[in-house]
Amino acid sequence: MNIKFSIPQIADIATKVRTYKTLHVTTNGQMFHKREDAEEAVRTLNLIISDTNDHVGILEVTEDMVASDKLKTFGKSPKLFEMLFEKAKIPVSRGAEKKPHTRIKGELNKDSATDVSDVKDALGLAQPKTGSAPTDNKNSK
Repeated sequence: MNIKFSIPQIADIATKVRTYKTLHVTTNGQMFHKREDAEEAVRTLNLIISDTNDHVGILEVTEDMVASDKLKTFGKSPKLFEMLFEKAKIPVSRGAEKKPHTRIKGELNKDSATDVSDVKDALGLAQPKTGSAPTDNKNSK
């Protein structure tokens, strides 16, 4: 599996996990509420990928895996976050006897402002506050 996460991706995953408490995250960064939905998507993707070394896996990410103290270490070294995904499982193909799956779409929960700011602060993505207001240099000559 080829696993490479950026700090903004880690921030998005951490924020959503804090909102939904647990998510099934693929090794390429996609997030799903239900394990079945994640497995179905990954199976389809892995059928397209011919090289088994590039197959996508799934890991259930919980709130304790993205705690603030852990996010600070992930912000310094994203490789530590990627190491969590070494335990990701690649779903096996199912037989043709499986019934087609229909997704039930619900309303999305909104991310809380405190969770977003806490995650950004922990990963070092927060904007530094300056004492002066930004200037518009377009109109000045």
